[in-house]
Amino acid sequence: MIASREPTMIPRLPLHPPRPSRRFGRVAWLLACLLALSGLVHAATPETILRQAPWKNKEVGRGVTWRQCHLADLFGSPQNLNLLDADLKTSGVLVRIPYLAGGAQRTTSRLARETGGVAAAVNGNFFDRSGKLGSVQFLKVNQRIISRTQPHTLDQGALTIGADERVRIRLRPEGGWESLTLRDVMASNIPLLVRGNSFAFPNTPYYQSQRHPRTAVGLTAGNHLLLLTVDGRSPTAAGMSLVELRRTMRILGCRDALNMDGGGSTTMWIRVEPGGGVVNQPSDDRERPVVDVIAVLAPR
Repeated sequence: MIASREPTMIPRLPLHPPRPSRRFGRVAWLLACLLALSGLVHAATPETILRQAPWKNKEVGRGVTWRQCHLADLFGSPQNLNLLDADLKTSGVLVRIPYLAGGAQRTTSRLARETGGVAAAVNGNFFDRSGKLGSVQFLKVNQRIISRTQPHTLDQGALTIGADERVRIRLRPEGGWESLTLRDVMASNIPLLVRGNSFAFPNTPYYQSQRHPRTAVGLTAGNHLLLLTVDGRSPTAAGMSLVELRRTMRILGCRDALNMDGGGSTTMWIRVEPGGGVVNQPSDDRERPVVDVIAVLAPR
């Protein structure tokens, strides 16, 4: 859905200082100018744009809502966003990690459909596209280690699920991911937010300024899981840098957030949608086969 934005009204600044007090007149005029200009700047911030965006909302299961919005100007560029909001306090709303071992690959939509009860899913962590290695970052599902992080590969954050179904986003512990006794651990490269604090990115253009399609997972203080896809590499969707993605997840209310595989892998699948269920615009113009996904189960 294309967001229609009202034309920005430039505030009219007072032309003359007030007459009652010559001593304070110019000060009052300057304050009025600053207040008017601050109102103009505030109206154009990403916070205001996202909070006033005309999101299209659709329930895809009890406790799970899919939201979609196209913005003509966010971070100075067009953006196409799909957001899944899963209330983890709702009975029956669970998170699972469907995966393939041995280098096998399937599309996000197929992996999701083959897992019973899935309401929606996004692509998971980084993987070897040649089909030789599968996931290149640590992955454990149902207490079984599926893959270990390959040399020279970042794995500083992970989505974890305990036996009690508690979902968390964590930093890599000193003892490594294998030291965790949790049921499921899906590592990825860079945490965006940890307990509300920004995580330092490597000082390279890829992390700081280059825009690409992105997939992110986040958790709010109210125990909502947010899955976000940001389309990119097209005239109607620029994609985001990781700095922009982090700011977006913070605006959406995340206390913790993690960057997942992006680029041509970025995909969101919704079971109630026709035409295969893919609701974003993959940059390859078709779904890219992956090795694992983040799936949300929810009763209808």
